[in-house]
Amino acid sequence: MTREDADKRVKTLVVTESGLTSMGQAFEKLAPDFFRFFSEWAPADLERLQALLERMKVQLDEARD
Repeated sequence: MTREDADKRVKTLVVTESGLTSMGQAFEKLAPDFFRFFSEWAPADLERLQALLERMKVQLDEARD
């Protein structure tokens, strides 16, 4: 982890090879359940979920500033 000199709140993280491996293993275990769950959702519902999650992400980013 490194810190930004201009803004001490900013931290840059780098995922290690081990971390990427762990993330991949977790995704492999969780993906079938997510695909099965969301397969029952209408495309319009998935698009709405994506839009709401993006809105939440933007608001959380703005709240940090």
